[in-house]
Amino acid sequence: MLHARIPGPFWATSLLALAWLICVTAFFLGFWRKDARLVLTGILCGIFTACCWGQSCLPDRTTQDTLFLQRADALVPRDRTLFVNGDLKGELDFFRISFYLRPQAPLLHNLTFLRDQRITASEVYVLTRASDAEKLATLGRCDLVLQSSKTRREQSPADRFTLFRLRFHPNLLRYPAPDPATISALQAYGQKDGPFCGPPL
Repeated sequence: MLHARIPGPFWATSLLALAWLICVTAFFLGFWRKDARLVLTGILCGIFTACCWGQSCLPDRTTQDTLFLQRADALVPRDRTLFVNGDLKGELDFFRISFYLRPQAPLLHNLTFLRDQRITASEVYVLTRASDAEKLATLGRCDLVLQSSKTRREQSPADRFTLFRLRFHPNLLRYPAPDPATISALQAYGQKDGPFCGPPL
């Protein structure tokens, strides 16, 4: 009766209904006979069925991002630095991003840290949102290399994860990086601005 409202093909919905009946029966018989093994079987069977159904039938909103991150890591040459912007507008997605990228990919507190005087390379790669292209353009020539076809919780294409190649301006002013001890917990989680490496972008 409800199969049209349940994600997945009809056969998956039928198996889900059958598994539900088995779980309810085992659970009921377990209480009726006072057999804890049957009650536990019903519970574990229900959890297992729900997990299998969820993994196979529910839409995964991170699939396109995962494919993008794997392709981005493969595209960036190993002798180039791949930076990850940690300032993603209140989201903690940089944890997931870092999981799929090479261990050597540094995390930037925000994009102003690209002006850190310790960065001596003339060209780097930056993984951030598409809307940050204008900020990167103030630091040098910014080229879009790759973009996710759909990013989780995006409200517009400007929110999509994007890989940029940044060639710094030869006369770009560099600044000493702020002391990490000056970064508060609110700043680390994007709930407060700063500190900045030089003027804000």
